[in-house]
Amino acid sequence: MTKKIGIILSLSLLVIFLGFSQSALVERYLTAANNSYSQKDYAKAFDYINYVYGQYTSENVPQNVEILAETIYYDYLQEIREKKDTEAFAKVKEKLLEYPTLSSERVNRLVRTLNTMETQDQQWGPVANTNFMSKEAADYQAQLAKTQAQLEAVEKALAEAKANNVKEHEEALLKEQEYLQKQKEIYSDAIVKSNQTMKSNTIMIAVICLCLVGIIVGGVVVIISVTKKSEAAVQRQQEQFEATLQMVAQLTRNQKEAVHIAQISDVYNSEFGEDSPRAVASLPDVEITESEHQELKKLADKCKEVGAKIDIYTSRKNNSKNVSEMVFKIANGLGLKSYEAMLYFCAAMVYDIGFLSIDSALLTSEKLSDEEKYEIRSHVKLGADKIDFVPEKYKSIFLDAILMHHENIDGSGYPAGIQGEKIPLVARVIHVVESFIALISRRNYRGIFDKEAAIKELRARPNFYDQKIVDVLDSLV
Repeated sequence: MTKKIGIILSLSLLVIFLGFSQSALVERYLTAANNSYSQKDYAKAFDYINYVYGQYTSENVPQNVEILAETIYYDYLQEIREKKDTEAFAKVKEKLLEYPTLSSERVNRLVRTLNTMETQDQQWGPVANTNFMSKEAADYQAQLAKTQAQLEAVEKALAEAKANNVKEHEEALLKEQEYLQKQKEIYSDAIVKSNQTMKSNTIMIAVICLCLVGIIVGGVVVIISVTKKSEAAVQRQQEQFEATLQMVAQLTRNQKEAVHIAQISDVYNSEFGEDSPRAVASLPDVEITESEHQELKKLADKCKEVGAKIDIYTSRKNNSKNVSEMVFKIANGLGLKSYEAMLYFCAAMVYDIGFLSIDSALLTSEKLSDEEKYEIRSHVKLGADKIDFVPEKYKSIFLDAILMHHENIDGSGYPAGIQGEKIPLVARVIHVVESFIALISRRNYRGIFDKEAAIKELRARPNFYDQKIVDVLDSLV
């Protein structure tokens, strides 16, 4: 009894030992398969993984083994296709019959493609091309491969029937062979037609895409052309407007232009003339309150809105913005309080508000009568009636800017012909800045001025412009 127990124990230990040995061997082969795959030696990887796979039943194959096996099979088929290795392909198909769980969708699709190409003796191109094959064509190819296999089986049986001289069987096989041959031709023609249809559709889509691209490009070209023409038209209008201002500025002062300030605002209580110039408006020399700060902010927003309307009406893009920003900088450069500089900024945005009361056709007309020129010059007086949005305590600054920005240092300007520092400071600053902006904005009219050339032009006319203000402008630009 004791002897039997010893034998059983020995056998058990042997089985356990063999199990451990087998498990270790499987692990080694799995590692070898993985290493060979990493080195792109798919043939060795294929052999190693088949051994590993063979150690399990179809129900208990570990997931990692199944994933690695399917990957090796797919890449090995890719390599087989490139090398046209029909012998290796036959081995893979045999193993797929043995291990059907490895027949994934992509592996099956590749096998069907290779079967068809091998049958038709076609050149094997990149597998990626099969992705562009229609589903209909792929189905026809699968049927063609099946028909070809059946045809080969019938031909083999027919050869045996002829060898054995079995006439009845031979006739039946001949009929079946003829039927399969016709079926093969039908599937082959269907594949060709399907591919041709797909190519035609692809060409049609390509043509449609090209037409759409052409339409889009054409549209963009038209938009760019229209935009450029529009910009050119605006530029021409701006240049003509500047030229018109130059013409009206050269007129001698007319007595009809005399400004009776009492008719314009209660702030002014005397008539302008060479003997009775108005002093520069004084501003309260106190810190502004928070409510006044908010009042100024609201005023600035309104002035920006009105300035934009003036720019559109006079065809001068961003003129109010450009002039007001430069006036603000010069005001600070002259040492004015921030309160005053802010008011200068606001007034400079609407200094040409009187143009809104002038016929817009006159502003860009190439031929003007003297009467029409004087009408354009009247914008300085007309503007005084359009600032009802300005609080009374600030109106003096706005009236200075609107009425006096065309006065020259030597008294040759309009509407009052006052001279030197008798011209309100805000008007002198705007006069310098407006001329500077006009010079550097020109394109055709009197040539292009850069900033240095524009400053030089202003310095060459001390009879028009306050040179102290020009000096400050020069330091800023």
